[in-house]
Amino acid sequence: MKRYLCGMAWGVVALGLIGCGGDPTVAKVSGTVTLDGEPVEGASVIFSPIGGGRPATGQTDSQGNFQLSTYGSADGALIAEHQVSVVKVEETKTAEAYVPEGEEAPEDQRDALSGDLGTGGRVKYLVPMKYAIGKTSGIKVQVERGLEPVALELTSK
Repeated sequence: MKRYLCGMAWGVVALGLIGCGGDPTVAKVSGTVTLDGEPVEGASVIFSPIGGGRPATGQTDSQGNFQLSTYGSADGALIAEHQVSVVKVEETKTAEAYVPEGEEAPEDQRDALSGDLGTGGRVKYLVPMKYAIGKTSGIKVQVERGLEPVALELTSK
């Protein structure tokens, strides 16, 4: 009986350390996205682990706030260093893709980013194209437990 109770006690301690139903490899991540100081509504935020693994995604609200999800709703991102992408596009009916003045897509990404959507439309970037790819965004975040809200302060220049 004593062993049984001791085993149960250790089980309760283990559950307390792991958390009920929580994944020990994921940490909560939230934050805001601004462009030139203004909140960005309706943008997709993607955290991609640099060493590989499942990316985390979120969508910004009207105030630019987001929460990331990897396996379930707002569970966070893998504990690792991440490259960050922020994408907000709309379909245009023009023959040419919209690329902001003075901006150019990376050569190996031009076809995918200028994107024929199969409907005769093209993609217009509402957040500068450089932020659409983790490698060109210049944004890296180390995800760890207790991470403060992340401020993604983007610029149009």
